Amino acid sequence: MTMSTHPLLIELGTEELPPKSLQSLGLAFQENIVNELKQCGLETSKARLFITARRLALLLEAVPTRQSDRMEQKRGPKVAAAFSADGEPTKAALGFARSCGVSIEALGRFKKDNEEWLLYQTQKKGEVLHDVLGPCLQRVLKQLPIAKQMRWGGKLTQFVRPVHWLLVLHGESVVPVTVLGLDANRYTWGHRVHARENSPLALAHAQEYERVLKDKGKVIPCFDERKQSIRAQVALLAQKAKGTPVYSETLLDEITALVEWPVALIGRFDEAFLELPKEVLVSTMQDHQKYIALRNERGQLLSSFIMVANLDSKNSKAVIMGNERVIRPRFSDAQFFYQQDQKQSLESYNRFLEKIVFQKRLGTLYEKVQRVASLAKWIALHIQTEADLAYRAGLLCKADLATDMVGEFPELQGIMGAYYAHACGEDPVVTLAIKEHYWPDAGQAEIPTHPVSVSVALADKLDTLVGIFGIGAKPSGEKDPFALRRAALGLIKICTEGKYNVDLGEFVQKSYALYPQEMREKQLLQDTPVQVLTFIENRYLPWYYEQKIPKEMVYAVLQVQSQNPLDLALRVKAVNAFSRLEAAQALSEVHKRVRNLLKKEGLLEKRPSGLENIDRQLLRELEEQNLLEAMEKLVVQVEHHVHEQRYEQALMILSELHRPVADFFDKVMILTDDSALKDNRIALLKQLYWLFLKVADISQLY
Repeated sequence: MTMSTHPLLIELGTEELPPKSLQSLGLAFQENIVNELKQCGLETSKARLFITARRLALLLEAVPTRQSDRMEQKRGPKVAAAFSADGEPTKAALGFARSCGVSIEALGRFKKDNEEWLLYQTQKKGEVLHDVLGPCLQRVLKQLPIAKQMRWGGKLTQFVRPVHWLLVLHGESVVPVTVLGLDANRYTWGHRVHARENSPLALAHAQEYERVLKDKGKVIPCFDERKQSIRAQVALLAQKAKGTPVYSETLLDEITALVEWPVALIGRFDEAFLELPKEVLVSTMQDHQKYIALRNERGQLLSSFIMVANLDSKNSKAVIMGNERVIRPRFSDAQFFYQQDQKQSLESYNRFLEKIVFQKRLGTLYEKVQRVASLAKWIALHIQTEADLAYRAGLLCKADLATDMVGEFPELQGIMGAYYAHACGEDPVVTLAIKEHYWPDAGQAEIPTHPVSVSVALADKLDTLVGIFGIGAKPSGEKDPFALRRAALGLIKICTEGKYNVDLGEFVQKSYALYPQEMREKQLLQDTPVQVLTFIENRYLPWYYEQKIPKEMVYAVLQVQSQNPLDLALRVKAVNAFSRLEAAQALSEVHKRVRNLLKKEGLLEKRPSGLENIDRQLLRELEEQNLLEAMEKLVVQVEHHVHEQRYEQALMILSELHRPVADFFDKVMILTDDSALKDNRIALLKQLYWLFLKVADISQLY
C-alpha cells in the first residue's frame, strides 16, 4: 500500500529575532527538523526555509501521513543461560519473556558466531504524524543554538524571543500539536504595518504560504529573495547618486534580517562631516545605524547614504528626514571626539594605559606594550627590517585605546591610532604599523603589508598567547575570550603568506623571557613555551583544511617537528606533489612498514648519526647492498635540497629508491636469527626512514 504524502509547513511567529544570528538560527531550525523527522521514519526529499525578523518557517515537500510499519527486535539472554539442563526456563528467560509481554514459547532465536540468544520480534504499526510531530518539535527547539533564552508574560516557557503564533499544516489539515504553550493552527501574520488590517491570514493549504504572505501580508519570507531585492535597490539608488555603495555581505545579511518588506531610500548629511576620517563615518553608518555609505570613483565618500526601511511609506520624505536626524548627532559626537583627542599627542595617552588592565594576573596594557615593543624590535632584527621603528610602533600601538574616539567606537582601534600618529608627525612606517598590527583579525583577512608592521603584529600576538597560556587560561571548548585561536592562526598566516622564514620556537621563548623574572617564577607555568607551541601546531590542521589539503599530508609534515610555518608550507606543497607520483603509495606503505618495525624495536625516536653506522661486511644479500648504494648516491643531493628548502626536488630524488626498496623487502629477511645481520638490516632501514623524514613522514599518506 502506497503511503500518502503532503507538504508540511511549520511556522513559529516571534518578536524580532536577533539579526546577526538569524541565519544560523534558521539553518539549525531546518537541519534539526529534517533530522528529527528522518529519525522518526518520516523522511522528506526537499525542504525550503523561510526566515524573517519575525518568523522561522520550513516547508517540507512530501511528508508521509504516518510512519511505515516496522519489525522491532529485542535480544534476550543466551540460550545456554535461558534453560536449565533439563530444559526448564531459568529466571533470566522468564523475566525476559515477562518484560516483552509474551510466553516463553513465543520467543524466537538469534544465532551469531556459534552462539544463540533468545529473541523477541513484533510488528509495530507506524504512528501517525500527529502523534510524532509534537515531541519532535520540542526536541528541535531545545537543540537550537540559543546563547540566552527569555521568558515572557506569566509563562514558564523559554525561547530566544517571545513566541506569538504557531502554524502547522500538513497539506490542508492542521496538525494538532502544542509547542511553547501554543496550539497549532492555520493562521500566519503579515507585515506589522502594511498587513495590519489583513492579519491574521488563513492558509487553506501549506503550499499557499509564500504567495499569501507576499500578496496579502506584504512580507517576502525568502531570505535570499529579500537580499537580492535590497542589493538591486541599493545599486539603482547608488547609480542615481553617481556613487558606488560600500558594504560587506555581512552588513547586507544583517539588513536583510531586519526587514520583511525592504524599501531602499537615500539620505544626506552635512558635507562638513567629510573632514572626519572615512573609517569613522563608515563605522557610524554601518555598525551603528545599518546604513550603506557611498563613495565616488576616486574612493572618496559622498555626503549621502542609503537606508533600507521596513515599509513602503506614503511619506518617504519623513522617513528620510527621520534617519538624517538620527545620523547627525552621531557624526557630531564623532567630530567632537576627534578634535578633543588631538589636543594632546598620541604618546601621551600611554600614561592612561597604566590604569587599563590587560589581565589581572598579567598586569596593565602599559606593561604589555613595553614587552611588545621590545619583542617587536627583536623580531625586526631577525627579519632584517628597521628595529627602532618597530620599537616605536610597539610603544604606540595600543595608545589609542585610551582615546575618546576608540572608547566610543572600539572597532576603530588601530585605525584611529594611525590617524593620530600621522597628525603628530610620526614616521609613516610607524603609522602604518599601528594600523596593521591587529591584522589579520575577524574584520580583516589581509596580513600586514610592511615588515615593521609584521614585527609588531607578531609581537602582540605572541605576548598574548604566552601570557594567557602562562597563567593556565587556555581556551576551553568554544570559550576563547582572548581570541587565542585567531592569534595562533594569525602567526601562521603572516609567516606563510608573507614568506617570513622564521622559527616560532625562538620567538615564543623570547616572548616568555620578556615577562619579569619574578612573574615567570611565581605566576607563569614553566612549560608555557611548550604549551604555546603545541597550541600553534594544533592550528595547522584547520588552517590547511580551509585550503582543502588532506589531513594526512599535514600529519606527514608535522612529524618533522619544525616550528617554521613557511618551512612547513613548503613541505606540504612538496608532499602534495609527491603524492601524485606513481611510486608514492608503494613507498608510503613501505615507509609505514619500516616505521612500525622501528617502533616495535624501540628505535623510532633515536636519530642515526649517518650511513657510517652500517657494517658493510654484513651486507650479504645483493638487494641490501644495492639499497645502501642507492641511498649513498642520493643522500648528498637530498640534504642539499633540504638545506635550500627545495623539498619537491628532494622527494623526487627519494622516489628513485622505489625499486631498490621494493627488491629489498622482496628478497631480504630482516628479522633473521643472526642478531648481527638483523641489527645491521634494521640500521639500514632506520637510515631509510630518517632520510625520508628530512622532508616528511610519508608513512602517514595512505
